[in-house]
Amino acid sequence: MTTNSSDLLARGLTQTYGSGLGTTHALAEVDVTIAAGESVAVMGPPCSG
Repeated sequence: MTTNSSDLLARGLTQTYGSGLGTTHALAEVDVTIAAGESVAVMGPPCSG
C-alpha cells in the first residue's frame, strides 16, 4: 500500500486488560494503515470492554 500525507499509520498497537492470570490481550502488536476517507472499527465480543 502506498502511503501519503493523508494516511494514518500506527505500528505496534497493544491494549491489555487485567493482570496476572486474568490478563486479556485485546490488541497485540497491531500495525494498521488507514487511507483518507476510510472508516475503521475495532470490535470484540459483547461486554469485552
